[in-house]
Amino acid sequence: MRDMISVLAGVCLTVVTAFSPVQAEEIHEDGQRVPFKVYMIRHAERDPGANPPLNERGRARAKLLAGLMADSQVTAIYVTDFRRNRQTARPLAERGGIPVHVLPKKLNSDGRACADYFMDNIVKKHSDGNILFIGNSKSGEKGMGNLQEIYRRMGGDTLPLTRYFDMYVFFIHPGRPAIIHHVMYGDRSEQ
Repeated sequence: MRDMISVLAGVCLTVVTAFSPVQAEEIHEDGQRVPFKVYMIRHAERDPGANPPLNERGRARAKLLAGLMADSQVTAIYVTDFRRNRQTARPLAERGGIPVHVLPKKLNSDGRACADYFMDNIVKKHSDGNILFIGNSKSGEKGMGNLQEIYRRMGGDTLPLTRYFDMYVFFIHPGRPAIIHHVMYGDRSEQ
């Protein structure tokens, strides 16, 4: 795994593997442990509708996420103000006693405004602890979804996959480009 990680000057590197907190914790750059991580996922599977709950498969994925991330040292979870996002966060929050912060509802339909808020108010605020963001792949009619916008702002140079089983881990080194680690957790999904 370590042989797969390298940083090119000014370029983010994306690595794809299956999720393992141990693998993520073993990633080093120049012999230094990465000081800060942002985990980013789409909410789990949902029923149809405007603000639907998770369906059975989504509830199972949320429980799986809680087990996989139990040792991730996440200190805060941020979600957009949709039922499915809060329900995806609940098992991990309850298991680890982690606070869930719901972003202002006005950010639900504007991916750019959500990304601005995330970068200015969340990433800077929690730079001393790992965070999980549970977002959406498309937010209304105003451009890309918040996941795509945040991915781009964090240094991603391609369009991210936003399937239910995709997770992005951003390894943040102040003053350097982030290393982006793409992992997959749980069963594959159609979306």
